[in-house]
Amino acid sequence: MFGNYFYYNSHTSEEFDLMIGGFDVSDDISFGMTRDIHRGVFSKNRKVQNFMGTEYTDTLAFTINVIKDNCKHPSQDDVVFTEDEVDEIVSWLTEPNYPTLFHMYDYAPTVYRKYDYYAVVEDITPQLIGGDVVGFTVSFVTNSPYAWSEEITQDITNFTQPKQYSFTVKNSERLGSIFPVITITPTGANTSISIGNVRDGTSMTINNHLSSQIVIDCQRSMFYDANGLLTFEDLGIEDVDSIYWFRLYNGTNTIELTGAARFQIAYREPRKVGAY
Repeated sequence: MFGNYFYYNSHTSEEFDLMIGGFDVSDDISFGMTRDIHRGVFSKNRKVQNFMGTEYTDTLAFTINVIKDNCKHPSQDDVVFTEDEVDEIVSWLTEPNYPTLFHMYDYAPTVYRKYDYYAVVEDITPQLIGGDVVGFTVSFVTNSPYAWSEEITQDITNFTQPKQYSFTVKNSERLGSIFPVITITPTGANTSISIGNVRDGTSMTINNHLSSQIVIDCQRSMFYDANGLLTFEDLGIEDVDSIYWFRLYNGTNTIELTGAARFQIAYREPRKVGAY
């Protein structure tokens, strides 16, 4: 991983000339795929155990080593971090208290792509040479047992009633679902707008006339617009108990749309590659 850079999202606007380096050579890769298997017990009359599914035991954790960019700081004196630089970098890394976007990239970000993680710093250890700080070992903990693809968007403009649109999704949780964020921008007078995955045989329908853009966060089960959260009543949804939250599956997904609107479906695909 020597020579890679990383992006760690926070509210801090400073830029640091940092790169991922190495103090100790290790062939270990954090993978995070340990699972608990839920199963029944043997008994006198039960010679075969009942299996009742699995669950991951923990989220993915990984460690990186951070040094100054030796292309921008070629001299030996430049590799040492000053006290103020240590304070700035540690403050930046520990600013988020909850998992935030972490992305690794190479010298040419438009060419080299790494997977994304949502991570928070657990520990920072300074690396010293002759009493000077020359790098940091930073331990991260993520909010899931796997990595994610970069955000993918599907943009669909619907003019016919209804319209079907197909695309392929790669979900490493092959039997699982991906709940995307959907942005709907009306393009005409609508009494009803709906979106559904043909595989589910149902759809998410908004019955009220829409005059402005709304966002549906299917993962968090929320609707909102530029003014904030929307209620089910705002959108003409009467039967809350039977509401369908749109989702995507591994493989080909055929989406059915009604209503004159532009639909943007944004999502990330799970990737079981560990911290690779």
